[in-house]
Amino acid sequence: MIYLIIPPVALWLGFYVFFHIWADQTKQNTLTAFNPVQLAIGFCFVLIDGFVDIFYGTLLFVQWPSFQRLMLSTRMDDLIRNGTGWRRWLAIQIVGRLLEPYDLTGQHTTYGAFK
Repeated sequence: MIYLIIPPVALWLGFYVFFHIWADQTKQNTLTAFNPVQLAIGFCFVLIDGFVDIFYGTLLFVQWPSFQRLMLSTRMDDLIRNGTGWRRWLAIQIVGRLLEPYDLTGQHTTYGAFK
């Protein structure tokens, strides 16, 4: 049962660490090329994001994944911008509570819909 929560938690932790490092480097103007270890870790998180989108996103939003958006955050961004009803509301809640407050770069947003 614990295995069911590992991918989303790992994805959120990776998101949190990556975007804090990126924001710190951007603020200090020290954004440098990533070393091979960072690239490998980033690639692993992209794979985890795709896995979470395909399996968890499909179950959570009761919506088939699209090949134009294979990451969970892009699915939710699309639902916030173009969605209606409960799917849009759920995407706004997830992004507004779990991503937007911790993304110091401002890339994850509800476009003012989260209240």
